[in-house]
Amino acid sequence: MKKRGRRGGRRITLFDRDQKAIAQWSTARDFYHAWLDVVIGTKPSYLICDSAFVGNFIHEYRRDNVILSQVVHSHHLAGADGAESSEFAEDKFGFLTRIDGFDLVVTLTDRQRMDLERLRLSAGNLRTVSNLTEDLNGDPDKPRVRGQGAMIARLVPQKRVGDAITAIATAVGEGAEVTLDVYGEGEDRTELGRVSF
Repeated sequence: MKKRGRRGGRRITLFDRDQKAIAQWSTARDFYHAWLDVVIGTKPSYLICDSAFVGNFIHEYRRDNVILSQVVHSHHLAGADGAESSEFAEDKFGFLTRIDGFDLVVTLTDRQRMDLERLRLSAGNLRTVSNLTEDLNGDPDKPRVRGQGAMIARLVPQKRVGDAITAIATAVGEGAEVTLDVYGEGEDRTELGRVSF
């Protein structure tokens, strides 16, 4: 309870092997911070958060020996048009309004970084670091066939793989000679596998 005699609030309790309570926290945030203190200790460390949900509270984890970084994986606005008037995506609102709480905020594309800079959310700590891939045994000097595309992603709704397939189907329907190879696993795999055009 938050006040004596009134229900509400929470209590997280850690027990030892003898079922004796050894520590308590009133919020999950405090519990996670205490856990990180135990794991990291005083070692110089880099803490990379790639979860929007966790980013909403991890920005408060400030330690002299820890460099704190947040990764922005996908869109940060609720609207699909990317207009400046669009609202922040609800799940990212917490860390987006506290970007200066991180030593570094990483976007996957320059476009994402420039959008955030245009909204004046950055304290000069935004950088672009694109996804890395292992050597796929391709020839980087060989000219790319313009009509062949590939998409590597989790097959889940937020990756919008179906939209990519629909776009290719539309282009093929209008006479374009294009193909798209999709690589990934996820809950939408069966449904996406049924798509034909």
